[in-house]
Amino acid sequence: MLQEQSNTPHDTYFWLGSSLVFASAVCFAGYLLLTKSLIQHFGSWNFTGLALSIACIGTLTHYSLVTPNPLGLIQQLPLEVLGYGIALGIFVTVLPTLLMAHSIARLGAAQSAMIASIGPILTIFLAKAFLGEHVNGIQWIGCILNIVGVMIITLSKNKFTH
Repeated sequence: MLQEQSNTPHDTYFWLGSSLVFASAVCFAGYLLLTKSLIQHFGSWNFTGLALSIACIGTLTHYSLVTPNPLGLIQQLPLEVLGYGIALGIFVTVLPTLLMAHSIARLGAAQSAMIASIGPILTIFLAKAFLGEHVNGIQWIGCILNIVGVMIITLSKNKFTH
């Protein structure tokens, strides 16, 4: 990440972007920790519906406020673009959120978070395989550190539970 930062045309936004990514990670960690009790109270289906509804309301409110003539803009889009948007909404938002809620209900937040940490690494492998993305040495080291960290935590938990 630091190597790529030196090549960006807007270096002034690097630390802002890094801070926002870090804040996002902290919020997601809080979400994972607080979710289990809410899922037990509401059930995973109801919790997921509530969480996605709140996110949808926030997104639509933001879109309506910052876009002049938002409905007109959507109507101008080709049907293929709308189809891709609907598919992305289902397969990249709704389905993963449902699966994560069910995972937290069955495994707990900590175990679900460790399993989910493989997601970015899987994305890197898929980008390399299907899109021909270049992955540098620092990124491979990051992947290895992520995998080793999850393995250490998992093995240490197994050691203490037996």
